Amino acid sequence: MASVQGFKYLPLGMSFSGILQLAGYVSPGWYRSKSGDYSTQSSLWYRTICTETCETSSLYKDYEGYHPYRPWQIQTTIALLACVVAVICLIKTRNTAGAIMIKWLTNGVYCSLLSGILSLVPAGTVADIVRSSEDENSLFPYSLLLTGLGGSLALVISLISLYYVQSRQTTNEQGVHLSSM
Repeated sequence: MASVQGFKYLPLGMSFSGILQLAGYVSPGWYRSKSGDYSTQSSLWYRTICTETCETSSLYKDYEGYHPYRPWQIQTTIALLACVVAVICLIKTRNTAGAIMIKWLTNGVYCSLLSGILSLVPAGTVADIVRSSEDENSLFPYSLLLTGLGGSLALVISLISLYYVQSRQTTNEQGVHLSSM
């Protein structure tokens, strides 16, 4: 059976996941291209265009209504919020015992799983768009890497936490148990 001492670092790991996701969320490396002296970098929220000087503008400057980045903005925002809630739940897990601890840990599992999935989906979608584009001037999208690493870490933490929840099940009732899946 897993030791409680091994789980005291889960909030720290989830915090690091949140820092990686936040760095990818705010940095302008979702799409980058450079051609001669002209370079463009886009984040989820703004665009930076550099020639001799750099100018930052809103992504909504040329759009009247729906922007194609809107779903990615919503997903990554929810992923960050779920990451914060997961950190809180995992901290509460360290300060409780018994069934209450398992409840907090289970909530942490759900939130870290949600954070991981909702950060990996937009990062993977944009990475596929960048990979399949015909633009030979595109550069490495480092924000996608940061967001993907943060989401992957959140998924690993959710699996570690889920293993502990599964190993602590004490019910003898008939029905579906995590160990039978």
